[in-house]
Amino acid sequence: MWESPGVHPDESHPRPAPSAVPPPTPDAIRRFLVDLGAPEAEIPDDPELAAQLAGDLVLAADASRSLREVAGEAGVDVEEARRMFRALGLRIDDPDAPAFSPADADFLRLARSRLSDLLTDAERTEFLRVTGQALATIAEAAVASHVQGVESRLRSPAEHVWVNAHMAALGRDLAVHLAPAFLHHLRQAIRRQREAQSRRHRALVEMAVGFVDLVGFTDLSRQLDADELIALITEFEAAAHELAADHDARVVKLIGDEVMFAAVDPAAAVDLAVELVGRDHGREVVPRGGVAAGECVNLHGDYFGPVVNLAARLVDQAVPGEVLLDDAAARASRRPTEPAGRRLLAGFTDPVRVHAIDATP
Repeated sequence: MWESPGVHPDESHPRPAPSAVPPPTPDAIRRFLVDLGAPEAEIPDDPELAAQLAGDLVLAADASRSLREVAGEAGVDVEEARRMFRALGLRIDDPDAPAFSPADADFLRLARSRLSDLLTDAERTEFLRVTGQALATIAEAAVASHVQGVESRLRSPAEHVWVNAHMAALGRDLAVHLAPAFLHHLRQAIRRQREAQSRRHRALVEMAVGFVDLVGFTDLSRQLDADELIALITEFEAAAHELAADHDARVVKLIGDEVMFAAVDPAAAVDLAVELVGRDHGREVVPRGGVAAGECVNLHGDYFGPVVNLAARLVDQAVPGEVLLDDAAARASRRPTEPAGRRLLAGFTDPVRVHAIDATP
């Protein structure tokens, strides 16, 4: 039997998807969509629109309340509720349209009471903005993975409808079950903060910051088709994340063909950069890196200041297969370094003493 990923009466998320796909008949597809809650008269004949409807129905399975209703349940003024959701990056045109669930009322209670008890209004808004940005990135990545990967393997309209519904159900489940992973990351972030905290100012941390980019990527990207370009970037990003985990570092952000990472231990940051640059990433690209260490401003999960700027300038100065270090990173390095002279770098008044490591395999 073709089972729909509906919501159990006693659960807030859909049940696991069954393994069987039904016969690819229009009647079976319509029955499936009706089971998900679609009015018979509103089911489109177009298979692509039917597949979109399947996913939308699952995601909105319990979104029967308006913003005004959940705000009232939470004891929050509707305009304050709109501001909080706007800080999360969510646009709300009609406060009376059904788009919210009881969980949204729970969030508003939390934000209004416990967050407000501990944070100023400005701090709460700032925290919600950063949270919303991170969640939006996860959502965009999930959608891209589905469209570029899962959908490319589908062979029939029935598969498309079924998979869209069950991928949406998976998304709902992940929203619940990723909470423990967040707690793991929270514990790691607290530990790093304690280890790196500067004595001079609470916003400053002692960190090593590194950049690695792919030399030749711009020219190569003009020659590759979309699938080849995705494969190249995916391999590079995967290597960066794996090595960051191995060296107790964190990938701060990915900017096209460049990765920025940070570690409390400068020697670990140097090792990460050397190993990432030394990997064979295929094609006609060769990485290069730059690492600097010292006090940075820690804000919104990112790092700012002269040390970050210096690391970014060092990677620009490096030749393919090379990692350039400042004095602090070179002193901490477990690997032998070579003097690379003094460089007049953009944004720095005085020449900077630079050290090099040949990371070619």
